[in-house]
Amino acid sequence: MNNEYYERLNLESNKKVLEIYRNRDQYVQEAQDAIIEILKKRNLYEQAIEQDKNDEVEDKKLEEESIQSFESKVFGNYLSNIEFAQNSLQGNEYFSANFSANENNSSALALVAGTLGTVSLFLFLMMNEYKSNLILYWALPSLLLSLFLIIGIKGHRSSKSTVKLLRKGDKQIDLEIQTKESKVTINYPFRYEYYWTYLQNVKPRIRQVDLFIYIYKDNKMLISLNETLDASKNPPPHWNYLPDEKVKKEPRFLFSKYGFQSPNLYKLQKILDGIKEQYKAN
Repeated sequence: MNNEYYERLNLESNKKVLEIYRNRDQYVQEAQDAIIEILKKRNLYEQAIEQDKNDEVEDKKLEEESIQSFESKVFGNYLSNIEFAQNSLQGNEYFSANFSANENNSSALALVAGTLGTVSLFLFLMMNEYKSNLILYWALPSLLLSLFLIIGIKGHRSSKSTVKLLRKGDKQIDLEIQTKESKVTINYPFRYEYYWTYLQNVKPRIRQVDLFIYIYKDNKMLISLNETLDASKNPPPHWNYLPDEKVKKEPRFLFSKYGFQSPNLYKLQKILDGIKEQYKAN
């Protein structure tokens, strides 16, 4: 073999050659071709293939254990996807959660400003000092700022949308999103993808997990459901990291939510996976 890597790799022991093959993805294609040729000449290629199969089985086992451990912490116990979907069905409803339209960023800012103003006003009252300069430069601005809380709450309520996954019959399942203006309905089966990324916080050392479920109709991204978790939460081990090209694609409808203690998108993903597995089984 006329390959610049062949002579150098051929000096390695059998054990080292097998190890290089196991980690071949770290090497350029020419080096991979050389190592395969060396394995074949040393009658080790079948052993390397068998080693690959064993590694796949072990990796799959570790992945399943990681998922089971994660879901046991999130949901309290572990169930298969199909069992989880069946147990989630209450009447005709698999899933229901409230999200907010991403376009209404002003209400979120008003909520933050109003909360800061309310806290500041509360601290002023706790001090129990009513000097004129404190009232003018602390209490009055805090009072005005706290009024934004009312605006934020009203804006948040007006932008609230309800996402539901409903069983309409033996075979019909619909995803419904009820907004203030209209209702969006997608019939199952539909394509969906789930991703996570880090949302960089104001403080550099604090990173929050941002979850996304993208839902497609006619092979076009139609809906993006986004949930930001509190800083103590870790990303789900079975979700993929969000690639840049997905961020650039604009879905028609964007909805967001702060998850805190409610694993909304984890739950929806597991229900959808369970329904998909049930469909394949039938």
